Amino acid sequence: MASEPRKLSLEQLLRLVDQLPAAEQETLRRKLNGMADKQASSVGEPHPFLDWRINLDALAEQQGILESTSVEGLKGDFWPAAEDMDEFVTTLRQWRHENGGLK
Repeated sequence: MASEPRKLSLEQLLRLVDQLPAAEQETLRRKLNGMADKQASSVGEPHPFLDWRINLDALAEQQGILESTSVEGLKGDFWPAAEDMDEFVTTLRQWRHENGGLK
């Protein structure tokens, strides 16, 4: 006699999926999307986006983004340091006014 499959919580299932190699995770994602598409087409409404956690380090590497460990490396230099806050706010309001009348 076959036993009933054990029921898992979504959290437990996600932990198990995280243990799979990346290629198997992608295969699982495609299969689930296909199943969701079939179910949605039979119901006549779009399926909700399947929520997948993204490895940000892997995504950054794929996009060629270099890691920065220095705060100075992240600092923008688009605004002259010699200008004070009042000049910044005045210029910002001017830019907004020129781009559609926002205040």
